[in-house]
Amino acid sequence: MANPHSLLPRGWQRAGALVSILANAVRPPLVRPDVLFAPDYKHLVPFHRTSETITPLAHRLETAIRTPLRKGDEAKLVKDHLAGLDGAALVCWEHHHIPDLAEAFCAAVGLDASALPPIARSWPEEDFYSVIVFTRDEHGGYSVQVTSQDALAGDPAR
Repeated sequence: MANPHSLLPRGWQRAGALVSILANAVRPPLVRPDVLFAPDYKHLVPFHRTSETITPLAHRLETAIRTPLRKGDEAKLVKDHLAGLDGAALVCWEHHHIPDLAEAFCAAVGLDASALPPIARSWPEEDFYSVIVFTRDEHGGYSVQVTSQDALAGDPAR
């Protein structure tokens, strides 16, 4: 029986394309991630879309996907794992909780949440191609922008 929490074929295509985008020919504002995070769903199912989306990238980067917390623990993820991280993190999270994650990150780094683009406050259910990028400057301040993965045909440019 198929896992109802697994990626559909288009999702697997996107997962493969992310390898080229983030491990090989990285284009700004995206960067090659040093660490990968996804929610912990092991209490429900062994595999879930969020971790499956970045599994090919994890293999290419030869790194594990960290799943320290469940969805709903976004503020704790930011506080314990992201704020103060030296390097770049890719967080592949569930749509409905991305705004909570973005707001928690803003609060942790002193960025006014009003700087968040509208999509970061209410993530559209059908948007699998946008990325919120937080960039740290040389003074330790942050800026935020949304860009498209531009991974698959039909992904709109931003």
